[in-house]
Amino acid sequence: MDGEMGEEPGGALPPPGAPSGPGQAGAPALAGRREPKKHAVTEDYQLSKQVLGLGVNGKVLECFHRRTGQKCALKVLYDSPKARQEVEQHWQASGGPHIVRILDVYENMHRNKRCLLIIMECMEGGELFSRIQERGDQAFTEREAAEIMRDIGTAIQFLHSQNIAHRDVKPENLLYTSKERDAVLKLTDFGFAKETTQNALQTPCYTPYYVAPEVLGPEKYDKSCDMWSLGVIMYILLCGFPPFYSNTGQAISPGMKRRIRLGQYGFPTPEWSEVSEDAKQLIRLLLKTDPTERLTITQFMNHPWINVPGLWKKGLQGDGCSESGSLALAPSMEHHVSVTAPAVPPRHMALHCPLLGGAPGSLPHPGGFGRTRLTIYTTGGCSAWF
Repeated sequence: MDGEMGEEPGGALPPPGAPSGPGQAGAPALAGRREPKKHAVTEDYQLSKQVLGLGVNGKVLECFHRRTGQKCALKVLYDSPKARQEVEQHWQASGGPHIVRILDVYENMHRNKRCLLIIMECMEGGELFSRIQERGDQAFTEREAAEIMRDIGTAIQFLHSQNIAHRDVKPENLLYTSKERDAVLKLTDFGFAKETTQNALQTPCYTPYYVAPEVLGPEKYDKSCDMWSLGVIMYILLCGFPPFYSNTGQAISPGMKRRIRLGQYGFPTPEWSEVSEDAKQLIRLLLKTDPTERLTITQFMNHPWINVPGLWKKGLQGDGCSESGSLALAPSMEHHVSVTAPAVPPRHMALHCPLLGGAPGSLPHPGGFGRTRLTIYTTGGCSAWF
C-alpha cells in the first residue's frame, strides 16, 4: 500500500484539468541509481507550511529530518511523465559539482493523487537573483563576476558531460548554501532539463530574458542553448540589466524576439566603459546566434577571463566595472520587486512564468533616464503545486 503524505503541507490543489494526475498511464519508470521510497514521507520528515520557493513544476516546502533534525527542502510534484523526467534528470545530476543534491525521493498519495516528493539539501543563502538586487547601484566587479560564472560553468560542464541540457539557467535557479560571502553557489530546478543524446530538442521551453534564438522555434536545438543563457547572466552581472528586453511591457514582444534572433545588443556607456575587452569578447562568443559558432562549455571554462587572475581592467569599483543600476527583472512567479533602473534609454521590462502559455506579467512602468525606482509585477501560470 502506498504511503499517505498527510495534510501537513497544506494549501489548495490545482484546479481541475491540471496537467498531472494519479499514476498516469505511460509514465516512465524512474531511472538512475535508486527507486523512490513508498512509505509515507511524514515517517521520516516533519513537514512545515513554510514555502521556500516555487519551481517550474512545483512548490518547495521546508521540512526537517525527524531523527537528525536536519533542515531540508521538499519539492512536491504530481506524478506524471513530465514530473518523472524532472526527477530522473535531477537524480542523475545530483552529487555533481555546484548542483543542489537530492537526499531522498518518495512516491506517496495525497488526496487520492499520486505524488513524487523530492527531499533536497536546504539552500539557506537565497538566490543569485536576490544578491544582484541587493547590490543596488553597485555592480559586481569582474573578479566577482568571473568567480560566479566559473561556479555556474562548473555545474553546466557536469550536466553537459552527462548529456543533459538544463534549458532554464537563470539567477532565480542559482542558490547559495548560506548567507556567508564564501557560500557555495548551486544550480537547481530541473523542470525543463532534457537528455540530449537521442534526439534534438524542439519544445520551446524558456524564460524570455535568457532564451537562445534557436529555442524560439521552429528550429531544433541542443545543449548549446545553456551557453547562451550563460552569456546573458554574465552580461547582467557586469552591468545590472539584460542585453535583450521588451519595449512594450510584454513578457516577450515581437521586437524582443527579433533582436534575440539577430543578436542585436550593445555595451552602452557609462555601464560598460570600464569593463575589459576580454569580458566583452567572451559575452560575444556566448551570444552567437548560430549555435555551431557558440562556445562549448569546455571552451568557456578554458577562456582566460574565467581562469586568469588579474586580467581585468581596473574600474571604478576596484577591479571591475563602473557603477550601474541593479537588475531590472522579476522572479519567475508572482512577486513584487522594487529595484533601481539602470541609466539607459527608457524601457519596459516584464517576465512571466517560464511555462509555454504562462500568463504574462504587467509592467506599465518605463525605466527612464537616471535612477528611477520601479515596482515590477509578474503573474505565474504554473499549476502543478499544492
